[in-house]
Amino acid sequence: MNFRNKYVLAIDQGTTSSRAILFSHQGNIITLAQKTFQQYFPKPGWVEHDPNEIWYSQSSVAAEAVAKANLTGLDHHRVGSGDFPSGLSCNSMARPTYSGYLP
Repeated sequence: MNFRNKYVLAIDQGTTSSRAILFSHQGNIITLAQKTFQQYFPKPGWVEHDPNEIWYSQSSVAAEAVAKANLTGLDHHRVGSGDFPSGLSCNSMARPTYSGYLP
């Protein structure tokens, strides 16, 4: 398989924003997109996130990075995601039941 024209879409999930970076197979940055999301402080020393907001921000930045490069879904070779140190509780349908929290 010829990977010369393939791309890597990396999704970096931070505490305050989601970022997508589209790399060429040679490791060059093609495009970048970033979107912040709301921080909730229900009590002193406690930070929560709405998991649906995080998912929306991740899918939005991924789509934006791909669109900026004028690519289609078939142009992608790999998709990766960074580490996100948040706890999340889901029901049996894999839907979030509570806000995400930072330990």
